[in-house]
Amino acid sequence: LIPNFQTLLKDDENEVKIQAITSLSFFIKSLSVEKIVNLIPTIQLLAKDQNDQVRGRISFLSSEIINN
Repeated sequence: LIPNFQTLLKDDENEVKIQAITSLSFFIKSLSVEKIVNLIPTIQLLAKDQNDQVRGRISFLSSEIINN
């Protein structure tokens, strides 16, 4: 499942990335630490995305990870 999300998070379309981030935020708490660690490089890239909405969703996802 994680490789599929990583593919979607790297998509060229902003809407695809936004939906993937939103979906991921719903079940991030059920992931193991190891799986979350595997997502960190992709999350770091998205934190620098040119799209404000993508960066905003990544901020929310990051807070979900921290509060996990």
